[in-house]
Amino acid sequence: SCYLIDLVDLYTRYSTLCTMPMPLQNEHLEMLDDRMCETMEFQSEFAVQIAQSKNSILNEICAKIGAISVFGDMDYASVRFDLLNKRSIPREQLAAWLETVCCLLTDYCSPVLEAAGDCSKQSSATISKLKDEKISDATKIIELQEKLLSKQEEDMVKITELQDKLVEKKENEIGTMKSAAEKEIKSFSSLMKNTCKKRFCTEEDSSCSEKDRR
Repeated sequence: SCYLIDLVDLYTRYSTLCTMPMPLQNEHLEMLDDRMCETMEFQSEFAVQIAQSKNSILNEICAKIGAISVFGDMDYASVRFDLLNKRSIPREQLAAWLETVCCLLTDYCSPVLEAAGDCSKQSSATISKLKDEKISDATKIIELQEKLLSKQEEDMVKITELQDKLVEKKENEIGTMKSAAEKEIKSFSSLMKNTCKKRFCTEEDSSCSEKDRR
């Protein structure tokens, strides 16, 4: 009985595996990188591949339903119900197109869009953080500039006071030197006056006093 149960279980698993849908593979999806189904990191090359795959599918559809512009280009905007509902388009073909588009949207577009959204949120958060840091740095710079201006003003006051003291000291020194010079001049003048008197006065000159001869 255990052997029979194992056989039944094996058959059930085999049947389930056989009925599981296989990954869709066609020429429109071959250009897509399977990493965009696995990674949640946005890459610009994924968006380019999705655009190429979309164009490939639409080109085939437009060619089959006759959605051609007057310039001979594929007219994606003309892919509408009335052209898709032609009797000349087999149901199998419509189902294949629908399956391919659903696979493109579900397995590739959605993960890339979610990753792009996360990337956009991260970028917004980073930008907001950088703005806050810039504002903080600008505030610090303004504070430093104010401190620098205050320090410069203090230094200017000190320099002015020092200059005033130097000028006052110089004036005092000049006054002292002037007074000393005047005293020296007076002393020299008095000495010269006495010397001249002694030279020209003689003992016989009665007009010269004893004080003058000294």
